Amino acid sequence: MPFFGQSRGRGLGKTRPRVLKTGDKMGLPWDAYYVLTKANARLTNSKIHPNSGAPDYDIEHNVSDLNPADANLDMNGNDILNVDVLQGVAASNLDIKSFGTLSFYASGALNISCNLNDAAFNANLFPFFDNTRDLGKSDTRWRNAYILGNLSDGTFSLTVANAWLAYWHVTSTGTNHTYIDQDVTTSAGPSFDTLTITDPTVAWKFTKTLIDVGTNTQLGLQSQTSGAATRFGLFSKDGDGTDNVFLHIWGAGTPTDATGQHRMSLGWAKTPQKYRLTPEKDFEFTNSAGTIYEISNTTGDTVFSLGNLTVTNAAKEIAQVNCKMTTIGGFAISLTNRTGANTVQGQLVKADTAGDEGAILTGGADDECIGVFLDNGTPDDSSAWIVVAGIANVLFNDNTAAVRGNWVGTGTAGLARTQASPPALGIASHFEEIGHCIQNVDAGGGGTFILARCVLHFN
Repeated sequence: MPFFGQSRGRGLGKTRPRVLKTGDKMGLPWDAYYVLTKANARLTNSKIHPNSGAPDYDIEHNVSDLNPADANLDMNGNDILNVDVLQGVAASNLDIKSFGTLSFYASGALNISCNLNDAAFNANLFPFFDNTRDLGKSDTRWRNAYILGNLSDGTFSLTVANAWLAYWHVTSTGTNHTYIDQDVTTSAGPSFDTLTITDPTVAWKFTKTLIDVGTNTQLGLQSQTSGAATRFGLFSKDGDGTDNVFLHIWGAGTPTDATGQHRMSLGWAKTPQKYRLTPEKDFEFTNSAGTIYEISNTTGDTVFSLGNLTVTNAAKEIAQVNCKMTTIGGFAISLTNRTGANTVQGQLVKADTAGDEGAILTGGADDECIGVFLDNGTPDDSSAWIVVAGIANVLFNDNTAAVRGNWVGTGTAGLARTQASPPALGIASHFEEIGHCIQNVDAGGGGTFILARCVLHFN
């Protein structure tokens, strides 16, 4: 049925078109008639559509000349179907408004594209059919989302820059992470090929080592700074010496075992304020030649299996409870001082006859001397060290000089005398001998008593 639009010299939409006097609207429903009268109808495809059997019209509706008051196209609940392009003219906005819900449906994938230089959504977006769905699920796909503000749920907010940085930290490979500014807690420990710890002055690297390869496993701690000292430190929080600080090395047991464990501990004991090495099994000290010495954990016995025990520091002694080696080469024993006064270094003593394990001063020309006091000032009735062999400092008679090689014997009470030649055999003075001088010391004049080193020897 022919349709005559208005002349091309008049704007569309202001004058109703002329129609044939058929008494109806060209046989069209009112809604189709209205659209056609408001449109530029080009019936270029007016042939019968092969699928529907209905005419296929291409309709382009131009509403650019509507009055501003009428510029809104009110669909009034109707549908726009099979639309190829819905667009505004240049330099104008195309506003699609809905006072209810604006829905987009597609039988297949739904693609919503914004091809302008900048595109922004000025409202909240919610999937229509399920508010629990997230953007990016199968129902709604986004190629790129450009966000000018923050990501927010109304309580927590995150900038896009921070979201990108967090994503970069957890996904980047082959590069160093600048920082992770939080405590890292995991339900199962993290796994590292290597771990490098860096501070402003030195870096450390935890890694496996190639020492003792085979069935053995080792963890290496290597400094990453050339020319720097390598040290490993353990510290208490307070650092005031009132807390134990120990390194425990476990020979048996695991971290979760309650029984069956044993260890060696090395560290600081807050009581009695000493450094301590405590093995819970037998301990041995070895070198490349073998075991040097071994200490029994049950008896405390020490067995020296290899080499000699040498003390080169003259200020140290090797002591047990009742005997020791002195710093100048003497062998001393411990007896109770029963002289009635404090001890005086170098005084000569003999065994006490009034009580067990005691010592008293020798008498004049006494032939029962057993040694000399090692120290000054040990109180009466206290344990005192007495040198009985080796080298000792001996206290001589008043104003007496010591000469190397001279014979030494008992003199006045508690003191020694000396002479160039020893007494002849067979006389009583031969048994008064206590040793020989090995040091020259001048006499100090009347009222002075010198100390001189002697090698003790008793007849």
